[in-house]
Amino acid sequence: MVMALVMFLLGRKSYRYPKGNREESSNAFARIGRVFFVAFKNRKLSLAGSGLGQGLLEDGPSEKHSARLEFLAKAMIAREDGAEPCSGRDVKDAKALVRLIPIWITSVVSTIPYAQFMTFFSKQGVTVDRRILPGLEIPAASLLSFIGVSILISVPFYEHVFLPLARMITKKPFGITMLQRIGVGMVLSSFNMVLAALVETKRLNIAREHGLVDKPDVTVPMSIWWFAPQYLLLGMIDVFSLVGTQEFFYDQVPTELRSIGLSLSLSAMGLSSFLSGLLITVIDWATRLVRTSLTREIQRKLSREDRFSTGGS
Repeated sequence: MVMALVMFLLGRKSYRYPKGNREESSNAFARIGRVFFVAFKNRKLSLAGSGLGQGLLEDGPSEKHSARLEFLAKAMIAREDGAEPCSGRDVKDAKALVRLIPIWITSVVSTIPYAQFMTFFSKQGVTVDRRILPGLEIPAASLLSFIGVSILISVPFYEHVFLPLARMITKKPFGITMLQRIGVGMVLSSFNMVLAALVETKRLNIAREHGLVDKPDVTVPMSIWWFAPQYLLLGMIDVFSLVGTQEFFYDQVPTELRSIGLSLSLSAMGLSSFLSGLLITVIDWATRLVRTSLTREIQRKLSREDRFSTGGS
């Protein structure tokens, strides 16, 4: 990192800096933040009385003031005190960010199961037979490598099989929209939770059949390969949902805030991990009231994680 930073700084004198007008060179955060501030100051003013009405933004005739975000257009009203109003471009950028909030919240909720996969799949794998060859036992977490393998397979499948079929069906050059791509990932995530519930049901049934209930130190005679399809689906979820989310936020934010677009998708993943931990903590606390810890019951082969996964789907 230090070497990369030094190389970056050494090359500054040779960089080309585009010249732009004052609006383009100003801080995008300041411009968009000022829209909310000025709109709040002008909240009692009327758009009809200002001459803007349901006018057009300066960027083109197709950009009309949204009725739901009309209050932001009040930032374009000139005040009697001589304060400079916001430009139509600034208002447009502010509206674009506001419209992303529902998508971001949905992304947070929909990625909670993904965080739970990482927690419980490995925990379940510890309790089963992890031998892949005589005398060779793999750690349960090594199945995470299947995610990378699945991505390597899913990307060519998406580009050369899925998209051509989507173009034939939708008659559109891009096949499916970015939101539809995210939606496919959400459907796969729900299906993966159902698959996880079925595998967990089999694990519990085998444990009962062999009298291994409440014997946390005894391995369940079930191959760890039963968990491989779940990890393969995680790779497909990455290709559709996670990549689609990054593309969507990167495409929809203003040009100057493209880095913020990527951070929105990553922040959704981070917050969903915290919410997943909170959800597990609450369920674990409720489980302790009647039995024992949820994670402890997974080891004892008494947990009903199949119900937990079905509920998550």
